[in-house]
Formats: sequence, C-alpha cells, structure tokens
Amino acid sequence: MKYPLIILGAGAAFDYVEDRFNSLSVAGGIDFRLKPPLTKDLFHERFKQFIATNNIVSGIASSMTDEAIGDFEKFLTKIQNEYAPRNKERYQQLIALRLYLRDLFREISNNYFSPVNNYRGLIDRLGDYCGGNAIVVNFNYDLLFEKNLSFYNNSNGFQRVDDYISDAHLKVIKIHGAYNWIQIVDESDSHLAPKNDEYLYRHAERIHNDLKITELDEEIYIDGHYRKILKIGTTTTHRYSVPSLAIPITDKKNFVCPERHVKLLTDSFEKIDGILIIGWKAGDDYLVDLINKNFQKSEIPFGIVSPNANLTAEKFPGIKIELYKKGFTDFMRASTNGVESFFSL
Repeated sequence: MKYPLIILGAGAAFDYVEDRFNSLSVAGGIDFRLKPPLTKDLFHERFKQFIATNNIVSGIASSMTDEAIGDFEKFLTKIQNEYAPRNKERYQQLIALRLYLRDLFREISNNYFSPVNNYRGLIDRLGDYCGGNAIVVNFNYDLLFEKNLSFYNNSNGFQRVDDYISDAHLKVIKIHGAYNWIQIVDESDSHLAPKNDEYLYRHAERIHNDLKITELDEEIYIDGHYRKILKIGTTTTHRYSVPSLAIPITDKKNFVCPERHVKLLTDSFEKIDGILIIGWKAGDDYLVDLINKNFQKSEIPFGIVSPNANLTAEKFPGIKIELYKKGFTDFMRASTNGVESFFSL
C-alpha cells in the first residue's frame, strides 16, 4: 500500500487515547471530562460549564427530545429549515452553536492532548508501511490529530489553512473545518462598534444564511494569524469573524474547507490504493457518493473500524469491506485483525 485514504470521524477522536481512568477524572495532565463527544453527546452533562457560559445555545439543548438525541443532525436541520424562518431566535441559537463548538473544542484541543495516543501510532504505521504517504479526511473540529504531525509542530502550529495540504507526503483535509478557523463577515470603523459575538447575534439571520450560500473559495483564516496574513497593522477598523466550521446538519454538501482542498482530494482518487475508515458513521452524503462512484469496482483494501462497522458498511453496497468491529484503541493494539493486518493486505 503506497497511498491510502484515511477517514477520521468523531469515533476516532472519542477513542484516540485509552481512558484507563474514570471518565470524570484528571490524570496524567489530561482532563478526561473533556473526552471528545460523539455528535449525540454534544450537550452532555460534563460540558455544562460551556453551556452555562453560552446561554443562547441552551435553547437548542433544552428542545432536544429522545428522537433528537438519537439523530441530532436531522433535528438541527429541522431547526434551520423549518423553525428558524418562523422563530427568528433560532438563528441566534445556530450562531451560538458555532460559538459553543469553538469554545468546547478549543478546550478539548488544549487539555485533552496526550503525547501517547492512537493518532501518533497510526501516523507511525503510515511511515512503516506507506512511506508516510496518505491523504487524511478529518471530520473533527479539534486539533488532536494535527498535534501529532511533525510539520505542524515544526512550524509551531498552522498559520494558514493551506498548511494542511503543504506536506509532500501527508495531506489533511479538514472537511468540516476546525474550531480555530474563521471567516470575516463584516467590518466597522465606528468607535462604538459592538464586540464580536454581540455583533454576530444582532445579525444572526443574515450571517447564518450567508454562510449557507457562501462560495467555498471564500477565504478562511486561522484565528490569531489573519492580521499578519492580511498585513493589517495598527488600525481602528474592527473586523467581525465567525467560526468557519460546518454545523452537523443533513446537507448534500455540508463542508467548509476550501474548494482547492476538495479538488486535491478528488484528484487523488486515481492513486489511492487503500481506504481505512475509523469512527466515521458515513453521515456525509457527498463523500459517501464520491467513494461509491470511484471505488465501486475497485479491489483495493477497504477497512472500517467501529463497534458498528456493519452499519457504516451498508452505505457502501457492492464494495468488499473488511470489518473491524472494535474501537480505535483495540484496533491499534490488536495482535491480529488490527492495524498491521490492514496495512499488510
């Protein structure tokens, strides 16, 4: 195998480090209360501090039925398409959700990172079997995977979105964006300009609807670096930004990464000689359709790592798939039917 496609879903982040302790403990410098949530657990009790500081998002959390918890994407899509046009406060809640995800996954990235983890093991296996070559589609908002990359650490973190695809061997496509990605939505020269988040709430309907139709070539910046990139010196102009991340809805093309990143992915299909899905339930129809279209008659190794691997496999009818019905940690540690078995196919 020379150039695999690796797809990382929420289940990969959830199990990226072995939790040998109680999930509400702090041990070895890691706050296990910040274990990355699966989509259905975004408003779990252990994240109440983030909900408390973002009172507007509590409107979404308080509206969730058992059915909504089971299919959060469907529920959120209903809020966007049916409720918000009748109840304008819902637009504020959708903006608040972006801010909530930003704050939550920033904290996860900063306080749930361990130098010994399954991502690091996977990257080393890519080096062992593939010469370090791969294209990685990462659906997670956190930076837990990136922090294991030498070209991320050597530059003290990415400063531009295109840094994700700058390495000669390993390309990372953050298809749903990241907590520290931003888009500039407006600016003001007024000395009475409101604070950033206050402005977003005031203009929530317009900003949310603009984000739905924004071209993928709209410039995205890494928060903290855009002033230097735009060569902005001392200025009274206030630029308003919104987190550039795709909220979890059922949309045919629900991603925010630049079009050039998506093109790099699709252009790579002809040389991909293996596919490994870890913790992704194949909820993104666009990528599912691309895989089915391009690999339906392929004989390349195709593996799915998940306790519910059989359900994910149903999204790819007619493709021969190796099912690893286990979590990320068990897959990486298995002596047989694990990571080495896959890369040896």
